[in-house]
Amino acid sequence: MSDLSGAFGLRSVTPPTVEVDFGAGPQTMIASMTVLNLINRVPTDGPVDFAALDAFPQARNILWSGADRGLAEALRTRPRIRFLEWRDPVGDIDLASTAVATLRLHGCGGLHGLRLPAMETLLLAGRSPALRVDLPDAGYDVSLRWFPDEPDEGLPGGLHRVRNAEPGVRLPGGLHRVRDLWLRVGAGVSASVLSGLTELAELRLDFDDPPGRLEDPHLLAACCRLRTISLSGAYALGPDDLPDLPELRRLELHGIRRGVARALRDHYRGSGVQVRVRGDVSDAWLARHLGNPFRDWVEDSEAAAEEAGSAYARALAAAEGITPSAPDLLLRAERALRRFVADFNGIDQRYGVIDTAEREQVWDAYRGLAARFHVPVDEEPSEWFDDGREF
Repeated sequence: MSDLSGAFGLRSVTPPTVEVDFGAGPQTMIASMTVLNLINRVPTDGPVDFAALDAFPQARNILWSGADRGLAEALRTRPRIRFLEWRDPVGDIDLASTAVATLRLHGCGGLHGLRLPAMETLLLAGRSPALRVDLPDAGYDVSLRWFPDEPDEGLPGGLHRVRNAEPGVRLPGGLHRVRDLWLRVGAGVSASVLSGLTELAELRLDFDDPPGRLEDPHLLAACCRLRTISLSGAYALGPDDLPDLPELRRLELHGIRRGVARALRDHYRGSGVQVRVRGDVSDAWLARHLGNPFRDWVEDSEAAAEEAGSAYARALAAAEGITPSAPDLLLRAERALRRFVADFNGIDQRYGVIDTAEREQVWDAYRGLAARFHVPVDEEPSEWFDDGREF
């Protein structure tokens, strides 16, 4: 295509660049970047030159990995940095003197202590059995997102979420005054993990895997200030499981058995509790699709949910027929995974159901399948996903 910019008196503008060195050698980067991914721009060991941050006056968000290595001190003198995503943090981290308002931590197994300033959002992903958090007012003003079953991204081949995880999930210490919690787990969790949160007012609980079972639901009664409960994928919830909560005003249910939804509507009718239901399904439909990661698509299109489940089942069957020692493993895996993507191209063409959230669901399922096919991470299975994707 010819360049017509000159004919209309326009100029193509190249963003100004800057040459910086964080300690791993000179690199040319766009000076106006607002998000700085430093994970592969610093030396693997040795000192990091954080003075290079000053070359990016518009930077507000940093991605980091591993040990602190002076990052906290660098942020202390640069209050414009408000967002921090940290993968595989280790040891004790002190961000109390920084201006970080949103902190996302992934792979917290090696993290022991965390000192924080007053902030808006804290995400803790992965098991963190030894972690204690020092946060003003024990987290009273923070929006906490706790995803204990998210995979440890540092594990080789860790491409799928923990399933049938070991019992004993425990909220990190020091967060007992949290009022706003999003808890995302695999197949189930005990309400005992919430029993110490006596000031909890808003709870969002998402089950990523079937059956979506809330064990010991009567223990929710300890959270006597709960005003809003949102449950997603709680297909094992019974009609009488939820205890009486005197402050409850809103109950949202996304992905639930139809009979249970009907019983809960009847139970709360006239009580002042607003019940909102989406994606309710019959017991017969659920029996056929409980293992279908796209079962919640039924809300938009039952046919799309059926076809997506069939595509997943077909790829899963192919994966179960391959052993890690098979000489043609990669060839067969690539063929099956590319067909999986092609199936979803067709589903989107026919039903138009794939938007951002659905695309992420397809990607999550694809990564899980890649792990079941025993595809090594260094084979870049993500390239197969992007090559053929039209949605």
